[in-house]
Amino acid sequence: MLLLPILAGCSAAASLVAIPGYFVDEVAYQFKGAERSFPLDIEHTLAAVQRGLREVRLDLDLIERHAGNYALLFGNRELDGKLLLRADTPALSTIYVQVHRGLKREDAIEQAILDSIAKHAGDASSHVRLAGFHPVYARPSRRAPTLGWFRPRARLEVHRSQASGWLIVSLPSGRKGYIRARIGRTKSGAKG
Repeated sequence: MLLLPILAGCSAAASLVAIPGYFVDEVAYQFKGAERSFPLDIEHTLAAVQRGLREVRLDLDLIERHAGNYALLFGNRELDGKLLLRADTPALSTIYVQVHRGLKREDAIEQAILDSIAKHAGDASSHVRLAGFHPVYARPSRRAPTLGWFRPRARLEVHRSQASGWLIVSLPSGRKGYIRARIGRTKSGAKG
């Protein structure tokens, strides 16, 4: 049973069907997150998300645009998170956020993030700021379509590409993107 937390999400959920009781509830809880809707268009909601994460000292590492919606990765040295932003109508957006400290879900932090975003949602004049972000491409070419943006020095899941100078990055949607970057080392000396 100790190996279950390291299984991929679908494998872990499928493996847990046969285990009764409290343990199933606890592990299923780890795959949940907090959700809230805002009476704003998706671009203004994304700007509020960016300002809200900055306020609670979380770094926005990657923004993926997909089918009119957004998926974001964020974190700091202690926490890692994913935020999905869905356009329900032209004037209504829903945010779904998950935060983890290692394998433990941090629901109180999820609520604090949503509260911080709500505080900034009233500023309809704010816009997303992508200064300092670099593009994520669909192919290893600067002429390829842009899938999103990443923050240099962010902790991202990357793999070397066959194309020189390009890395393959795993996007929150499960798609792969290409970035012009190199693998660096963290202060502890581990590859990051």
